[in-house]
Amino acid sequence: MAFCTKKFLLYLDSNTTQCHNPYFIDIVLRNSWTKNDLLQEGWQQKLTTEHPLYFDLVKTYNKHLGDGATFLNRRLQFYNYITYTVLSDDEGPIRIQLRVGDVIDIEEETGEISYARIKAIIRHQANSNHFYAFFVIEWFHISSQSDSILNCPYYDLQEFKNTPWLCIYPITVIDHNPFLHFVHACRLTCSSDHDTKNRQYIRNDFFYHSV
Repeated sequence: MAFCTKKFLLYLDSNTTQCHNPYFIDIVLRNSWTKNDLLQEGWQQKLTTEHPLYFDLVKTYNKHLGDGATFLNRRLQFYNYITYTVLSDDEGPIRIQLRVGDVIDIEEETGEISYARIKAIIRHQANSNHFYAFFVIEWFHISSQSDSILNCPYYDLQEFKNTPWLCIYPITVIDHNPFLHFVHACRLTCSSDHDTKNRQYIRNDFFYHSV
């Protein structure tokens, strides 16, 4: 995507969520997590070195924002929804809308496309006092199996705590609305609700819009 070459003058107050890329603007976060939401994930808002997100957040700051060796602000904010606009010369402004649970496609540095699910959307105040938003993701790993009926590939959803890959990224990792459809590979243990211990999914290539 070619980002817009026009210059935009933005007026930001001290509480506005920003992005290190000036072509990602109008960032809005909604539906903050409750104490019960945090409890279910086993997380807390206070950012310490024991927090499961701490070291990935440090790596993300260092790689993308050039900062993060020591966090002066130790509070994380969690949200279910985020919207933002990407300025582009090719397609004009694109309004991105994402929520926790959405499946996203990420282009790696090698040019290959990988898939992940949004586990959380967080906001943090950097040492510069600017607020930045990040995606916490769970990676999909393709398996050697395919569905016998759909002939679509199976993917295993990696647990956040057990994956060797970076799991926190700035919002610039997604510059388009995803058009993906992954369905849970239900087994006998699934009833009215999906069995969360079964982390296998099918990439349904016959659907082109996320549901």
